[in-house]
Amino acid sequence: MDMVVSTVRHPGLAAERIVLCEGGTLLHLDDLPAAERCRLKGEMAAPRGLVVDRSGVVGVAALALVELLEQHPEADTVEYGFLLSAAEAGGRAGGAFVHRLLGGRARHPTARFELPNPFGRRRCIEAGPAVERLLREAVGAQTAHLYVCFLPAALNAAMLALNSLGLASRLPLAVFTGRRRSVPAEPSRQPTCHWVSIRQAGDLVASRFVLGEGDYRMTVAATAVFAEALIAQAGSRKGVFGAEEVLTLAPLAPALAARGIRIAAGSGVGVRPTPPVSGYAR
Repeated sequence: MDMVVSTVRHPGLAAERIVLCEGGTLLHLDDLPAAERCRLKGEMAAPRGLVVDRSGVVGVAALALVELLEQHPEADTVEYGFLLSAAEAGGRAGGAFVHRLLGGRARHPTARFELPNPFGRRRCIEAGPAVERLLREAVGAQTAHLYVCFLPAALNAAMLALNSLGLASRLPLAVFTGRRRSVPAEPSRQPTCHWVSIRQAGDLVASRFVLGEGDYRMTVAATAVFAEALIAQAGSRKGVFGAEEVLTLAPLAPALAARGIRIAAGSGVGVRPTPPVSGYAR
């Protein structure tokens, strides 16, 4: 068994334990919470295999963020934002993740970001503490903020309005998981964007955009690139790691670009958000 790709984490972590015991590599599109990561490491004093989580397009953004932090160690705040389209087909796990994004606070702060064409200026909702924790696990001690902007614009306006009324965080899980969808013939090609930025004392230091067509299509492409890179270095690492701990962005950028994922630097003015405010605004 050389490589296994897992899209949804099993509660018992059965696949992770098998790979760590028997050998090979498991590339996980989900994240392993800190408690589960520590439990696996404690059980496997001498692992024979490699488990890598935080993969997919989120993993590409994490690699870009780690690269920025290495270039600017003085940064004290990290930000990660992404567009979430209603046109993307998704399963129950995806709906549950959106529900978590909006939980934890009665009203979430918002911030405006200037994104590359065709997206333009967008007001985003800051995710709740439970999701921001996932970002902090990847980048360390820096203050972390995670933002989401919904597509189309009418949906984002509705979510902003619900947030201003304190209702977005009270939406039941069934709103996000109850809708049945047929599996599309192919993943969406809708243009989308993820972005990361770092700050020091409130001032923007640097940023990167991860651009492509369709979150699922980009995730498949990123997973293929990550898998090829991990197979090429098979046996060099064993244990449980995030993708940003075993891979770096620069060597992967050409392969990502060949598969439709482009990394672009942001200008100092273009991605500066307004101070977070509660409430609705266009």
